[in-house]
Amino acid sequence: VQSVGGWEITLTKSGGIMGMSRSVQVSSTGALTLTDLRSNKSTQSKLPAAELSALEKLVISAKFDRVTESSRCADCFFYDLSVTRAGQTDQIQLDDTNLSNSGLQPLVVFLVKFLQ
Repeated sequence: VQSVGGWEITLTKSGGIMGMSRSVQVSSTGALTLTDLRSNKSTQSKLPAAELSALEKLVISAKFDRVTESSRCADCFFYDLSVTRAGQTDQIQLDDTNLSNSGLQPLVVFLVKFLQ
């Protein structure tokens, strides 16, 4: 796997019955920031090297070229994903109904575990 140099990724998970709104931001240095957007509280930590390596592979292979229909799912979770690599930012909004067909599910699943 080739390194893409510096990168940064942000995932915001919102919605659901409880109206959750949390985000996780990770950079290629391993710096990780978790934010509860409802309380505006953040915590910082560092991603272990093995997890950072696994995440970097997902970032490198992430493709934002699949068109996905957004649904009108009332109680779904929504995933706002933004990846900046090589000076270019790709963004997409996914939800529980189109995530599995997006090609980005492994990346989203990896990041969501930090938002539990």
